[in-house]
Amino acid sequence: MLCKLLFLLVTTSSSIVDAFSINRLPPIINQEESTLDVSATTSLPPTYSTRRKLISYFFGTAAPFLLIDKVSASCLTGDESPECIGVYKEGIPESTGNTIEQSYGVFRPNQPTITLPNPTSINEAIGMLKDQLLAIQDVEKQISSASFELAGTTMLRVLPRLVIAERYIASVLPSVIDRADEITVLGLVVDKNIGKAMRGNLGTAVVVAQLELLSNVKVLKTSLNVLIARATAG
Repeated sequence: MLCKLLFLLVTTSSSIVDAFSINRLPPIINQEESTLDVSATTSLPPTYSTRRKLISYFFGTAAPFLLIDKVSASCLTGDESPECIGVYKEGIPESTGNTIEQSYGVFRPNQPTITLPNPTSINEAIGMLKDQLLAIQDVEKQISSASFELAGTTMLRVLPRLVIAERYIASVLPSVIDRADEITVLGLVVDKNIGKAMRGNLGTAVVVAQLELLSNVKVLKTSLNVLIARATAG
């Protein structure tokens, strides 16, 4: 019921949905803070505290997952099926074990349980982020060759691991929580726009979509490198 109410809020409030469009992430209240232009930025602002508060005010902890366009069905974050590219994704439950298991249950009984690795130390989490950084380089190559579906399925594997790793790091290093949240948002932006490119809704030509996506990925990589460096330094 909560997810349905949140989804209704997104679809009935054009100003909020527009705030999550690719050309700008949620607006910040303090105009003296730097804004992030996903289509052109090569460096990232130092803090997103106000932006995070604004997202949390409207949607709570589920906020980043509402970046994705409304569709007739949703996917678990971690489902690598091509039809999950660029669609609404459910949040990942927390766990103290070595793995996180998710299931569609009675809604999709034929779908297997999704098992994701769960770090139990800061070094494990940092290692997971480094692995995803390498995978994102593959996404760049796939976008450059206009293999949008392949890039999308790669991101479907990357995204949950980014979320899980940044969540663990933020739990033990509160000073990086804004940067960690930013990683989730930027990852969802890439996923959303790959889905749009696959459907021919990102730009007027393939090359326009490629340039947009490569710009998105560049911003994600920059932010991810910063988070890895800060987490490593402690």
